[in-house]
Amino acid sequence: MSNSLPILTPSLQRWMIRVLTGNSAGKEFYLPYGRLILGSDSATQIQILSPGILPKQCEFNLDSNDATISPIGKGTMVNDRELLGQLAIFGGDIIQIGGIQLQVIDNNTSFKKLNFTISPWMAKLPKWLQLPIALGVLSSLLLSIMLLSGNLRLVPITSIVCASFVPVGTLCYVFEKYGSTAVSIKSILITVGLGATLGVVVTFILGIFAPDGNSWAAAPFFEEPAKLIATIWCWYKIGYRSPLCGLILGFAAGTGFAITETAGYFVEGLSNGDFSSSLLILFVRSVLSPFGHGIWAACVASAWFQIGWQFKGHWQPVFLRAILIAVGLHFLWNLPFFAFPISAFFSIIIFNKLLQSKGVWSAKWSFKP
Repeated sequence: MSNSLPILTPSLQRWMIRVLTGNSAGKEFYLPYGRLILGSDSATQIQILSPGILPKQCEFNLDSNDATISPIGKGTMVNDRELLGQLAIFGGDIIQIGGIQLQVIDNNTSFKKLNFTISPWMAKLPKWLQLPIALGVLSSLLLSIMLLSGNLRLVPITSIVCASFVPVGTLCYVFEKYGSTAVSIKSILITVGLGATLGVVVTFILGIFAPDGNSWAAAPFFEEPAKLIATIWCWYKIGYRSPLCGLILGFAAGTGFAITETAGYFVEGLSNGDFSSSLLILFVRSVLSPFGHGIWAACVASAWFQIGWQFKGHWQPVFLRAILIAVGLHFLWNLPFFAFPISAFFSIIIFNKLLQSKGVWSAKWSFKP
């Protein structure tokens, strides 16, 4: 792709395109409002020099509210369907021309555009902190109402909300600082939901196949692949490919998984009639979960995205190392005698390295703090 696009102030523009394939994969370009022609001709506003691109391939019409694309020549695909007439496009849509894939990005859906503020004093807080504070207040209210009223119908929603506010806050922080230009909020929400759903499924499977009392030993071998599966939808449907996307989506899948697991332990404790112990477990697991499930899933997904989802021949060493590390840290976390602080320590070190490298696993790793 040429440099024919003008350099614009990001905060003033709604629309961007991200290159998904070729030597320019990962590069992003802000699009000015108005009529833009995409093609291989030097006179076009978006010039792509490729044998599969016509001199004038298609036309964008953009303003602050809407975006459309219209064909000029043949061969333009939008979300795997041929473009035959004017079509409205949205953030996350994939445009394919020849061997080139472009993704539409709508900055109005970015995290910084969201506003979770429910009172003036919260407006002074960082964006990533506002939602977990709101969830924390809601958790306190639900717990108080459930305790005073004895209404057990509040247990499902109370357990989910209480298990959410710390891991959701951590996810918001990671997304705002590292992932807001890599993945969309829609993709994050879908992946959290898939991770949560698979958490319930895996718990059920473990209850059937793992002997009583030994599920802690088998859990890493079931749960880590399940969280990786939760990232597949976004890879397949939206076209995310970079290790950074895998890192953020993996963390989202782990967050959803951790929420349902923590809520499940709380409900299980209540069913045994021990409210105080259940509440303690709920609090401790909610606080610790971001340093476990979220990081382990992020490690595995970033490595999987890095190798390009290609498992021809021998397994790639990058992914094999990542899955062994994740399973090992998970197993260490589950050991008796409170080994989880050691697991959390090394998990944080690895996650910090991956954040700095944008999800890319290097050839050799040092585990120094």
